[in-house]
Amino acid sequence: MSIDCTPLLTLRPNLRLASRVGVIGRALIPAVFVEENVMFSSPRTAVFLGVAALGLVCSPSYAEQTIKATLLMNTIQLNASDVKAGKVTFEVSNAPDTGMTHEFVVLKTDLAADRLPVKNGQVSESQFKKMGEVEDIDPGKGKRLTLKLAPGRYVVICNRPGHYSMGLHTSLLVTP
Repeated sequence: MSIDCTPLLTLRPNLRLASRVGVIGRALIPAVFVEENVMFSSPRTAVFLGVAALGLVCSPSYAEQTIKATLLMNTIQLNASDVKAGKVTFEVSNAPDTGMTHEFVVLKTDLAADRLPVKNGQVSESQFKKMGEVEDIDPGKGKRLTLKLAPGRYVVICNRPGHYSMGLHTSLLVTP
């Protein structure tokens, strides 16, 4: 687990930065400033206050965005067709009435989702940059996949034999 804490500089010369500033999501949390002429009664107090302030303004870095993906009989539905670059978590669920086990594969490609080359009922994943996948999602079940995605075009597919040709594919755009 990593902590995202960014130091902040001040332009006011009579103040000094007594802690760091944390970034939670896209919100900047204010720093704790102390007047230059203020003295702490002991170094322990200063350390305690600094650590306490740092703990309050920092948060663990989690996936910034979540996309819900539903695998149906003949399509993959995403609740968003575009996301910002960075960590993206896919919450993938296989609809209970499909009667089929699916998988969820994310490929980086400029090809349209319905134009990937198919051989023996499957897309040749080795021709593309595979970002990640989850396999063996039974009907009514779900799995999670977290990826760090760079800006570009992606295609999401189920690559079980015959499933891509049945329509189990969609596009995803990742913007800067």
